Amino acid sequence: TIPKCAGCEQPILDRFILKVLERSWHGKCLKCIDCQAQLADKCFARNGQVFCKDDFFKKSRMRLDPGRMDMENLAHRMQSMVHEKGGHIEGSSHTLAEEAILLNKGL
Repeated sequence: TIPKCAGCEQPILDRFILKVLERSWHGKCLKCIDCQAQLADKCFARNGQVFCKDDFFKKSRMRLDPGRMDMENLAHRMQSMVHEKGGHIEGSSHTLAEEAILLNKGL
């Protein structure tokens, strides 16, 4: 069977088929979900969405950038991430948030 492109849903009759996230794409259809840059050479994925390198890392920084969330929310997010992986954190929310800021700054 001829695969359909995940971007345009048209059959892929090209010589080459891009496979990303277990889906097939035309080269011209594989684009960053944020900036629409074509991604034929390299792409990054999160939660089923495809990004260029810059937008992928912008999203990563936004998720953990202390300037974008208060200390309590940051500490809660850290605790949630650890609990999702079956771990446990002891310590006050304030201390956890301060440690996250130091880690984020690379100290």
